[in-house]
Amino acid sequence: MEKSEAQQRAINLGKLLVNELQLETSVDTLGRWMAHYLAIKMSEVENAIGIEKIELEKECFDIILRIWNHRWKLSGNAKPFRNFEPIFEFLVKLNPERQRPYYFDNFLEDKNIEITKKPSNSDVWLKIAKDVDKYARICINQALHNTALGLSTAEQEEWLQNAPRLTEDIDVKIIKYVLYNEKDFDMIDSTEESKGDLMKNIEIEKLKSNIDFLQNFQKVHSKLLKDLKQKLADVV
Repeated sequence: MEKSEAQQRAINLGKLLVNELQLETSVDTLGRWMAHYLAIKMSEVENAIGIEKIELEKECFDIILRIWNHRWKLSGNAKPFRNFEPIFEFLVKLNPERQRPYYFDNFLEDKNIEITKKPSNSDVWLKIAKDVDKYARICINQALHNTALGLSTAEQEEWLQNAPRLTEDIDVKIIKYVLYNEKDFDMIDSTEESKGDLMKNIEIEKLKSNIDFLQNFQKVHSKLLKDLKQKLADVV
């Protein structure tokens, strides 16, 4: 019987953890012991049959999951996503007081408000504030995306592909979002090919929308610049 996709990812993840933890140059004795123990259990699973195999698979999966859940407590070189630490540090510094995570927040608007009168001067400037907020986010997203591309390696791709989908891993979600603008595509019930086409079409439309917005932002930029120059002239 062929292994399910989830089982295969668990096996791949286990192998990655073993390889990472039992590096000969590592001075992490506990990490190497964990790798050795996990390797033994994975070997036992391969050689077992029937009920024993099922029980060993569950035990092995639990071990893999426990190690995975403590991945940021592993020694420096054994951390799966250590390359992306500069991005996480930047996001924390971006606004340490915010309770809502930056990447899962949208500017909240009340779409039920009907415009029944000509916008006031305050309304115009509030709209500008929202546009500037969106402009900044587009620029930051693009800059972080290019940063992540530079930090990503084939090894990092393996970790991302085999990360368990049963756990709420905020680091994995952020990396996938920064790299691929990916949110919850794993929840889409479709083939990998159709899912890939959908992601591609969404990405194309998003890029077009962002390009249009940045081009139109020149008007906002001109208005802000004019206002600042006028204020400077008034002060002088």
